[in-house]
Amino acid sequence: MMRAFLLLGLVALVVGLGALNANVARTSIDTSPITASPPMAAASGARRASSIGKESAPLAEFSETIKRPLFAQSRRPAEVRSVEPQKVSAPVEEEAAQVNLRLSGIFHTGLSPRRALIVSTDEPNGRWLEEGGEIEGWRVVAIERLAVQISAGGRRKQLDMH
Repeated sequence: MMRAFLLLGLVALVVGLGALNANVARTSIDTSPITASPPMAAASGARRASSIGKESAPLAEFSETIKRPLFAQSRRPAEVRSVEPQKVSAPVEEEAAQVNLRLSGIFHTGLSPRRALIVSTDEPNGRWLEEGGEIEGWRVVAIERLAVQISAGGRRKQLDMH
């Protein structure tokens, strides 16, 4: 007896949902564009600019807004501080050995040899190199999981992933 009421209830639910679906399918959808109503004037009578179209206020009216930094919490203009230039000492030998190379990525899949994407001042988009490859006079000695060993003129450096 209980099963009969449950079955009757489910059949009624399916018929009701079917009728609702048929009703929604027959309903027309209004696809006409929505037109904006003219902006209402503020109580003070000040002009209110529309954000879209020819009716928007000229950029000059927002000069004070533009001067304020967008992402600063206080939105107050930034203070300009003068900085005295520091004296630069003679370059140290170690600074002369600076490497203008940066390790940007390492690629390794199964049987293929590892490749390193090294970015330089001459190649800002980088160049893929295997072990033994050269860039700006530096030779790739070893490509590890997160670093690359390079050498030039008896010097050896390690480029780490950043």
